[in-house]
Amino acid sequence: MNADDFKARFEKLRRDYVATLDERVLEIESLCNSLGEPTKRMNVLTALGHRSHNLAGSGATYGFSEVSDVARQLEQFATLYLAQPDNVNAESISDSQRLCGALHEAVKAGGPVPLADFPSIRQATAEDNDEFKLIYLVGDDIDLMGKLELQLSRFGYSVRVFHTVTQLRDALTLTLPGAIVMDVAFPEDPLGGPNFIGKICQRVRHHPPVIFMSERADLESRLEAVRSGGIAYLKKPFGAGHLVDELDRLFSDESREPHRALLVDDSPSFNSYFSLVLEQAGVEGEIVSDPIHVLDTIRTFRPELILLDMYMPRCSGVELAQVIRQVEDFVSIPIVFLSTETNLGKQLSAMQFGADDFLVKPIEPVHLIASIKSRVERYRALRTMMVRDSLTGLLNHTALKEQLDNQLARVQREHQLLAFVMIDLDHFKKVNDTYGHAAGDRVIRGLARMLRQRLRKSDAVGRYGGEEFAAVLPAATADQARQIMEEIREDFANLKFISNDVEFSATFSCGIATFPGFSDAVELSIAADEALYRAKDQGRNCIVLATI
Repeated sequence: MNADDFKARFEKLRRDYVATLDERVLEIESLCNSLGEPTKRMNVLTALGHRSHNLAGSGATYGFSEVSDVARQLEQFATLYLAQPDNVNAESISDSQRLCGALHEAVKAGGPVPLADFPSIRQATAEDNDEFKLIYLVGDDIDLMGKLELQLSRFGYSVRVFHTVTQLRDALTLTLPGAIVMDVAFPEDPLGGPNFIGKICQRVRHHPPVIFMSERADLESRLEAVRSGGIAYLKKPFGAGHLVDELDRLFSDESREPHRALLVDDSPSFNSYFSLVLEQAGVEGEIVSDPIHVLDTIRTFRPELILLDMYMPRCSGVELAQVIRQVEDFVSIPIVFLSTETNLGKQLSAMQFGADDFLVKPIEPVHLIASIKSRVERYRALRTMMVRDSLTGLLNHTALKEQLDNQLARVQREHQLLAFVMIDLDHFKKVNDTYGHAAGDRVIRGLARMLRQRLRKSDAVGRYGGEEFAAVLPAATADQARQIMEEIREDFANLKFISNDVEFSATFSCGIATFPGFSDAVELSIAADEALYRAKDQGRNCIVLATI
């Protein structure tokens, strides 16, 4: 959605909101006029607090800041007398009616929101480009460019090679790549790479990320690379794995997945506005207007952040936060109160019951999205630490076993197939002894990276321990799994690693077992492991299917 679309849709929401304002104020006025009836007073005060709270939260959002201010006073009035209803008298009723009069005046005084000030929250990124994994490789070393092009292609990247900055400049006028990998030095200019990119940055706001490479490691060249906007700097010679590590960080599937936020709020007007802002920012949002349904929604939507209004009928935000925190699966999900409550003491008190932060309505769109995204990124980082192997980024042993159990249960219900793959690097101790443990780690990361990129999104892949890996391939026959792994095995064997300027390669062996041939997770694991050991006995660097 571009900025003009956002403004047009916001203006329609505002017109719809304005059309209901007089009716809302009259409803509040009617409640205030009913305060003189003692038998109805508690219900009237409860309804008055609820209606005023919603109006306070939505008013300023649509350009009626004075409406929000007066509605907040009415909400405070209702809260005060709910605690002491017998103290309501002619004077207090008169005060409420005076506030209603002020509310009418505030509606008349409300002006349009300066839509020109609404920014386009979602900025263009490489992931908006059809050529997302297109890499421009720029350098005058023809042999090195050829080797890097071949290695990167094995990891699923599409590469175009240019030997001069002029060629790169011409290419950029036609297509923007996902990233540029570029030499620092060129024959005509020892800092030609940074100098060229620096000029590009001045002319193009959303330029591709740039990774520099150089034989130089001095501070001057590194500073020029940083000043021109380079995100990484690789010292030659380097293995292709180092470069792919940097590219993977840019293009990881998780970083491209939209953030998921759940809002629990009973105000339709604010919910419409919230949905529009999230859509504009590329955030996947879900709204629950009745808190009674929130647990089911959390299970199905799997939010990475929950925003709760403080005051709702049937259930307060504080109560709801406590309920959510009692469910073990939801304990780590960030909870943020989003409410008109401005009393710091009440905010702090509310946060003691399981919330992580407190945002006050109305809130600027940019601030709201920044708060959502920063907390979601932190949540993702913590989740990664819990279920991911620190060296490879793959699922850890426990998480992979859970995936096997879950996927197996699903394919059993749906009468589908499943393959379980176990992988072990060949002669890995020799790699460590010959080239060092740092080189061994690069081999492990190289295999992990290839598995992650070449397997399907529906597959689960993890580090089983040490140099062992495993993968769950739902809806795959034994022959399909073997074909996939054969292609990965051949390409991995052709990868080149570098240690102390010495090139070397590595291989792996693989065992595959399938469901329904083996009926449960234990049988699958044992069968795949036995097949793996047969592959080792048969000379390594091969794949063996388990037999029943």
